[in-house]
Amino acid sequence: MFDDLVATSDGTLAHLVPDAIRRALGDPTVREKLQVFVEADLSVVATAKALSLHPNSLRYRLGRITELTGRGPRKLTDLLELVAATHVLTGQTGRDT
Repeated sequence: MFDDLVATSDGTLAHLVPDAIRRALGDPTVREKLQVFVEADLSVVATAKALSLHPNSLRYRLGRITELTGRGPRKLTDLLELVAATHVLTGQTGRDT
């Protein structure tokens, strides 16, 4: 779905992404943590293991994402917004635009 959304976008969708989210997702480590968190089915333990972090360190970083963006990656609707914004901002291939 996200790939279709980005493919049909003429670039105007990126302007809908709030500045705080745009700034936070400009950091590749933030995007990586979100991506791995999603791939690990929102499991803090599995994500921490995949990133070679202690689970408490990951919880802290997820909390920082919440502070930076105003969206909590552990809340489904907020996570979906962050994932959609990531796809819009980076395009289908994951490159920055």
